[in-house]
Amino acid sequence: MTILGRLTKSPRITAVSAPPPVPSLDDPAELRRQHAVDSLGIAGTEAEDRYNRIVEMARSLYHTELASFSVVDRNREWIKASTGTSLAEVDRSYSFCSVMIQQPGSMVVPDTAVDPRFSANPGVVGSMGIRFYAGVPILSRDGEKIGALCVSSTKPRAGIDLAILEQLALLIQAELRLTPSYSAA
Repeated sequence: MTILGRLTKSPRITAVSAPPPVPSLDDPAELRRQHAVDSLGIAGTEAEDRYNRIVEMARSLYHTELASFSVVDRNREWIKASTGTSLAEVDRSYSFCSVMIQQPGSMVVPDTAVDPRFSANPGVVGSMGIRFYAGVPILSRDGEKIGALCVSSTKPRAGIDLAILEQLALLIQAELRLTPSYSAA
């Protein structure tokens, strides 16, 4: 075996670090975002077919095992619609979507096992075995990131075109505007 062969067959060594901290409500931007979530009035409500259909389209179009529409609340990611998992919520400190809403734009993680933000995440190292994540923000009427539409898989992926996922997110935003408690706020 050549030296190159031995190097390429050796295990990967990755730096393990914690995901970005959950912002405090003392942060004015987080307080505005949380107010938008509270105004929405759907956190903790039952699943709805209108969201389930959009999530299933995302899973099918991207050929992933998992897809969800989540609302990122104070200390949790609350899953309003999902396919491929029965989780109803995730502690925000372990939430992929919480990390996504803290940065500009969408987020694609080709291999979660080698990304220091997620390599020690229970969703990656545990039974779910998530290795790929792509999420796009769901925005309030005022442009606050209240959650995400995401797809994930147990296999890493080199990258994807987010155009369809972004269009599906716009459908969710349109549906949210039809929610009585949200449209009255």
